[in-house]
Amino acid sequence: LSDILRDSPAEGRAILDDPFNFRYPGGESLADVVQDLLPLVLELERAAHSAVVVSHRSILQLLVGYFTGVESRESVLDIDVPRHAVIRLTAGQYGWLVEHIDLFEWHRRRVAGSLDVPAYVVHGAKCHYGGGIGGGSSSIRSGSTPK
Repeated sequence: LSDILRDSPAEGRAILDDPFNFRYPGGESLADVVQDLLPLVLELERAAHSAVVVSHRSILQLLVGYFTGVESRESVLDIDVPRHAVIRLTAGQYGWLVEHIDLFEWHRRRVAGSLDVPAYVVHGAKCHYGGGIGGGSSSIRSGSTPK
C-alpha cells in the first residue's frame, strides 16, 4: 500500500477510504468477490461432510468472517489468516470455533515424534472453487481420502 500511496496518491486514498468497495484497475473489489462466493458458501452450508478450501488470504478472510458472524466489512479485513497454516472451523452450539494449525510447527513436532495433537486428515467432501474469481464454478464432490 505504501508503494501505491507514493506512486498514485489519489488511488491510495481511495483504497484507504473504502477498502471493501475499491476496485483495482482491471480487477474487482471485495464486494464483487462476495457475490462470486455466494454459490460456494451455499454449498459449504449444505455439505454433510468436511470440506477443504484453499485460496488467497482475502477470500479466506471473507469466508471466516461469514461463518463466524463478523458484521463489519472493515473488520473482515482484520481477520487473522496466517501464512502456512490451516484454519479449522468447527460448528458448535453457540457458533463456530476457529482454530489455527501452524503447518511448520505441526511438521516439526511430527518429525520429532512429539506430536500430541491428531494429524488433521480430511475425509468426506472435497471442495473446489475453480476457474478463478468471477468466472469460476464451485462444486463439492463426495469421496474419501485414503488412510
